[in-house]
Amino acid sequence: MLDAHFHQGMGLQCQQPQDELRLLVVTSQEDSGKTLSTLWQLCGHLQRLGYPVVVLDATAVETERAPGLLQLLTHAPWADASAHGVHADTSALAVVPAALGMLTLANTAQRKGQAAQTLEQLEPIFRRYAVMVLYAPIELMTTPLLAGSNIMPLLVTKPGKNALMECYRQVKHLSLHAGMSSMVAYLSPHASGKKAEQARSSMQALERCVAHHLRQRLHVTLLPDNSGADLQRLALLLLDNAGTITTPSTLAWHAGQWATNAAASHLFHSH
Repeated sequence: MLDAHFHQGMGLQCQQPQDELRLLVVTSQEDSGKTLSTLWQLCGHLQRLGYPVVVLDATAVETERAPGLLQLLTHAPWADASAHGVHADTSALAVVPAALGMLTLANTAQRKGQAAQTLEQLEPIFRRYAVMVLYAPIELMTTPLLAGSNIMPLLVTKPGKNALMECYRQVKHLSLHAGMSSMVAYLSPHASGKKAEQARSSMQALERCVAHHLRQRLHVTLLPDNSGADLQRLALLLLDNAGTITTPSTLAWHAGQWATNAAASHLFHSH
């Protein structure tokens, strides 16, 4: 397990070239409140560790009044205007509506059968960022778009039998239809006491169920409320299981490896 010390994040940053774009994936939920809250906190920790972050929100549809990824893919004359390795300001989190843009990329990957070559289109657009977080419904992850990657999508769940069953259903769906292992953040209101013990028992039951029925090791992290250390540890674990997008035609997917020109900044929303 990765420790929570600040210096480890900086060590990971120094180990890899700074002109690569890492891709993390977080699964959206119908009850999105807790998931979104966790997502923003994780992005905040990544930025404090020195990684400029952009979020592609595939649950938000691009429009003329709220343009996003679709417009960046089809109208990007600035794509080659900036040099590699120049990172964006970390003071604000860029959030880009991306539902139609990601659907376009997924359809391209389906048609051509080239997931890596499809996703490399994102590198010139987001080269000033160190980390790109794809926040998307599970249906998008089971398209050929992420085929061949070792990325572990993050699922956020909470106490309760129904929530736990739904989490298992999603883990199974990703395993059977995308060949992907998952990571689960189990939200708990308490770090100790009876409620925390119940949360740990639920986590262990979920791990055993996945191991027995899916023959996979499930990475589960308990996230007590207001636990900055656990959130930072999870952020580092996500980085350790990220995909890496380099320059076009040289995109490589693998675990443990590691960004938009200022002219396009009017398309982004700060969170």
